[in-house]
Amino acid sequence: MRKKDILGNFVRKNPDMLYSHSIKKHCGEVEAYTALITFLPGSRDVYGERNGTKITIAGAGCKWLMYLPMNEYWCMTAFYSSKGECLQWYFDISKVNFIDEVGMPCTDDLFLDLIVFPDSSTKTLDADELQNALDNGEITIDDFNHAYRTYDKIKCSVLSDCNNLKELSDKLLLDYTQSSIPEHGYYMQWQDGVLYKLKEPFDFSFLSKYGKVFKVFDDQDSGNICFGMTNAKEKHFVKFAGAPTVRSNTSKDLAVERMKSTIKIYNDLSHPLLSNLLYSEEIGGGLACVFEWLDADCMGKQYPNSRKRILEMDNERKLRIFDDILTFHAHAAKQGYVAIDFYDGCIMYDSAGSRTIICDIELYAKAPYINNMGRMYGSTRFMSPEEFQLGAVIDEVTNVYTMGATAFALFSNEVERDFDEWKLSRKLFEVAKKAVSDERKNRQQSIVRFIKEWREALDG
Repeated sequence: MRKKDILGNFVRKNPDMLYSHSIKKHCGEVEAYTALITFLPGSRDVYGERNGTKITIAGAGCKWLMYLPMNEYWCMTAFYSSKGECLQWYFDISKVNFIDEVGMPCTDDLFLDLIVFPDSSTKTLDADELQNALDNGEITIDDFNHAYRTYDKIKCSVLSDCNNLKELSDKLLLDYTQSSIPEHGYYMQWQDGVLYKLKEPFDFSFLSKYGKVFKVFDDQDSGNICFGMTNAKEKHFVKFAGAPTVRSNTSKDLAVERMKSTIKIYNDLSHPLLSNLLYSEEIGGGLACVFEWLDADCMGKQYPNSRKRILEMDNERKLRIFDDILTFHAHAAKQGYVAIDFYDGCIMYDSAGSRTIICDIELYAKAPYINNMGRMYGSTRFMSPEEFQLGAVIDEVTNVYTMGATAFALFSNEVERDFDEWKLSRKLFEVAKKAVSDERKNRQQSIVRFIKEWREALDG
């Protein structure tokens, strides 16, 4: 058998063709994926044959719609002409459909293929390859029989009513081109061989200016999507506002405006512990901020593997990380800023360089700040009571709570905050517990005061 992805490996094998493509997930009674390749002006023509007549199956304006249901043993490709006529349906028969290690929908291809034409005539392909695979021991007799059972089932269904096939592919194409993302679904795009999720297709061709994509961070709830980019000389971290990200309900305009305000914040709070913003520019219908690339782990729950590596570090190293977090927020307070939406996803650690990095400070604001939302942006695990109270003052005392919550995230059960789960001394527990008091007056009244009490407890 051979692995074949939902795009039919076409993207990899035809780098000279001009096309756009994306993948869309459907979550209903049947989990399924569709992919659409649209051939752009300038694409070379690719020809097929129907009843002895040459037909153009790829070229400017043509579309290929792939449909891969996870509970079946085939993947279907509908070929549409530049005029919107469905030319044929191509069935790849498989042993199993699955999602691979990078999130790409794939099949274990069983060689045998079936083409169905609109007049219900059919054409069988690669039966010889299936027989050779059996003879060579590449597949078993059970695989061989399974391929023909699936083939017969498809052919019988099609011959009974070809209109059902046309209705299915036309509906999928219409849904793909005219509707937005289905509930609980998403589109998947592929840039330089790296997959990422979006609510709807978006043109990221401008990223080539920065080099090639080697990593994508698409699970942000800020409205931004981030890319690891590499060129011949160096790597960069590119944060982009203006694309329809999956986890955010933020509008494009709001995401861009927030990003613009971020530039001043990064300049005002410039510090060795803060991720280094190199420059920003309007591009691709949005705004890109280009940062120095860091090979670091993030503590955010959306990155479970790197989070695990940080939390499994020895307490001595985690104490240094926490001290760095305190140092940066004392610096932010000195510059007149209050941290908003600081949580474990803002904490990064470069193990090779033994370096803590603070990132994602887009919502930090000048103090005093008034809560004009009610429930403010942020992770509940790190938020003080006043961050849920409309009209409440958000200030350095609020950030003391955040620092205490961060201590529990690093050294304990961040939900219960009991001493039984605490990994450090009783004195340090009391300092952190005081910081997360619901009553503002019972907390340390500044970051500097919290640091003083923490370090005294640490020494004692």
